[in-house]
Amino acid sequence: LPAPSNEHPPTPAEIAARLRTLSDELYEISVLLDYYGGLSEWAKHGREMAGAGAIARQWAAEIERCRPE
Repeated sequence: LPAPSNEHPPTPAEIAARLRTLSDELYEISVLLDYYGGLSEWAKHGREMAGAGAIARQWAAEIERCRPE
């Protein structure tokens, strides 16, 4: 996705797409932390990260419901 521009603010669809990308990345990293972390603090952070990814995905869906483009 393109970096934010000073020329125009991102559209709601662009924000939703960035949130989905963020969600995917958080989920992938959470799986790695869980795999390598076992029962350590890493695994706990991985679960937290997975939760944050789920929230980002929910926000994207809310944006799309409120402002379809």
